[in-house]
Amino acid sequence: MLPKTYFDALNSKPIETPDPSALMVDDGSAPCYLLGPAFFDHQVNGFAGVDFTDPDLTCEQLEYAVKNIRKAGCSHFLLTLVTASADFLEDQFKRLAGFLNNST
Repeated sequence: MLPKTYFDALNSKPIETPDPSALMVDDGSAPCYLLGPAFFDHQVNGFAGVDFTDPDLTCEQLEYAVKNIRKAGCSHFLLTLVTASADFLEDQFKRLAGFLNNST
């Protein structure tokens, strides 16, 4: 097995030893990896098959989506909901707030 090779995503130069604070997207599926600043996505309606507007959304599904967003290199994101009635959006935001209030 070949040793892993790391590259700086901003200048495409090899990195001998990655900085320990670097966000590593390493699922073991490739022999080389790009390192760079983590991404911020300002509009995420869902991820990894999880729809944040789903009225049956569970805390476990939300955690699954967040875990997979982070694995993809996005350290922060703004959860958004698609257009719906005001009553539905109010209920969904309350549901989401409840998930956040109950998380550790």
